[in-house]
Amino acid sequence: MKTVSLVGLGALLGGVIACSGRYEVGGEAGAGGEGAGRAAGGSATAMGSGGLAGGRASSGGFGGGGPEAGWSSTDATACEPESAPPPLLGDLVEPEVVWQRVTRLIEGEGAPPPSNLPTLTTYAWAGDVVTQAFARARLQGSAPGALSWLSYWLFRTPAVPEPALEADWSTALLDDSPVLERLMLEPVAMNRQGVFAERAWLLGHSSISSRGAGIFSRVFGREVPASPVNAPATQPSEELTRRQELRVVLDANVACAACHALMDDLGYAYGHFDELGEYEESEDGLPIDTSGRLGWLSDGTGPEPALFEFADQQELGLAVAESCEARKGVAVSFARAALGLEGVPQEAQFSLTSPHEARLEQAFLYSDTRSYEDLVRAYAQSPLVLQR
Repeated sequence: MKTVSLVGLGALLGGVIACSGRYEVGGEAGAGGEGAGRAAGGSATAMGSGGLAGGRASSGGFGGGGPEAGWSSTDATACEPESAPPPLLGDLVEPEVVWQRVTRLIEGEGAPPPSNLPTLTTYAWAGDVVTQAFARARLQGSAPGALSWLSYWLFRTPAVPEPALEADWSTALLDDSPVLERLMLEPVAMNRQGVFAERAWLLGHSSISSRGAGIFSRVFGREVPASPVNAPATQPSEELTRRQELRVVLDANVACAACHALMDDLGYAYGHFDELGEYEESEDGLPIDTSGRLGWLSDGTGPEPALFEFADQQELGLAVAESCEARKGVAVSFARAALGLEGVPQEAQFSLTSPHEARLEQAFLYSDTRSYEDLVRAYAQSPLVLQR
């Protein structure tokens, strides 16, 4: 028999994130919770041709923003840029400000800057700060600032999650391997891999749609619409799985289907985890289908395939780790979370990053291994650190 906890009940009542005709920055509930409200009071924006808020655009089917804001999927070289962005020149902020903004993401807050800071900030020196901070963190065997960033990226609050994250992310993110591989495939516990299989994340995102929407915004850097107040609710049934219950609602509300097609398949991959984040082999004896297919990443004319399919969370993780759109998306969502750690409100995170998304993407894509260190360096040498 299905049990509906208070957390699970919230998921069932708010589990359908339906299309409402308006799109809001920060439509996902704040701090990883369920709900229909704006995470940070985001204002409504017009619906783009691709139907997504957040300002990133591409001809591969995403709306919002202008040509500078994103990538055109017709540019087959976009995922392998020929060069890094040009160095920033002119007036740059004080070295101490740069040092604090950068090391917060690696070593954490609290340590005073060294006494031998340069008189003036330079673009190259900002990159050196990243290199040196990672060298110190590797000697210590831990990067507490990386864990702080991850906590904000996941839960949109600097507070330590409860229950605590199970994997040793402060060590894992020091690894010089692609950051998307670490985030999507890092072993967490039995039957769990990747950060979205962490109990704390699953507990705070306890429905299929909220899980899919959360992964969508963090990995691909695009927000989803808030759930309208009149969103239809799924009805618990002992004869249907959660996926089947959701399908019944969407079949009866065709206006919702287009939006859910963007995100629900991402949530299906984690179908073996119940509303409390506990692993289960079946739902009341019913088999669980964790397969999905994503066709919204591209129109098929660029380097992305028009569609990829997956059987479970591992195959989804492998596909995301190789996705050009995910690599660009995480470069942008990383920057927003880095700003959030400084106390920048969520809506301002979007307005600040929007003019610089193409540069962040180019810098990260051109990097050696596309590791967490490369993410930090792309951010550290951007106007968000050097000219804000």
